[in-house]
Amino acid sequence: MCILKLKLSIYTISTYTFLMISRKSADKVKKLAFHAGSRLHHLFFYLAGIYEESQMNTHPLRRAFFETLVVSDQIKRHLYDKIPPEWYFWSAPRGPEVDLLREQGTSLKAIDIKSSKTFKTQHLKHLHSFSTLSGNSGLSLELKYDGDDEFIQEGVEVRPWQR
Repeated sequence: MCILKLKLSIYTISTYTFLMISRKSADKVKKLAFHAGSRLHHLFFYLAGIYEESQMNTHPLRRAFFETLVVSDQIKRHLYDKIPPEWYFWSAPRGPEVDLLREQGTSLKAIDIKSSKTFKTQHLKHLHSFSTLSGNSGLSLELKYDGDDEFIQEGVEVRPWQR
């Protein structure tokens, strides 16, 4: 008899709001982030019908799996450093979305996640929209993607997701 022992932590990521007036409706919208061991990730892939690594490049859920992987990695890094993972996300009605936001004292860090292996300037669109709307002078912008190069483009730190 084989027993599969899995450890799973689920975190909720709340909507980030600029105005306290809209806080009531925004609190109803949450994302779930999974922090799981590799066995559980393999189970998710299996249940989605992904049996080989090559299938991941064209699978319709690639973006969702990649975002979950990067969010899980960010949570893991903060837990390792004993920093509570208080993350938010931002989404405009029928518009742009920023995947992760973290308040750091009086400053704010916005991270958008793209599953593309190739950087394109259009990937920065949502971060720039958020920057314009937030009006936060202490805002730092970062794009995590599946590529290898690290650089700064239009005021945004572009980094491979592993860094």
